[in-house]
Amino acid sequence: SKLSNSVSSSYTLSARYYYGSTDDYFGISAGYGISPDDRINSIQIDSKVNLLSYKAGFNFKKKVSKFTVISINGSWINQEYLPQTKGNQYQFGIGWLQRF
Repeated sequence: SKLSNSVSSSYTLSARYYYGSTDDYFGISAGYGISPDDRINSIQIDSKVNLLSYKAGFNFKKKVSKFTVISINGSWINQEYLPQTKGNQYQFGIGWLQRF
């Protein structure tokens, strides 16, 4: 049907393990599909082709003092950007949060 060709689906599963305060955790995530809300991946707008995307990531957050929190995160995305043409994206980040 015409509607089923215009509907996009995406799924994400995430989990966190807290080992202290709300600033102390390790998290993982995995997903499938391209979300229409993701502005970076707006390549499917007005397209009749449904492209595939797979993703996985992690995040780590640790309170190192009363006012300081560090974080590390990373992700991998395997995305089909043209029909039957895929590419990998890797993202890594390090953060420092200082509260006053």
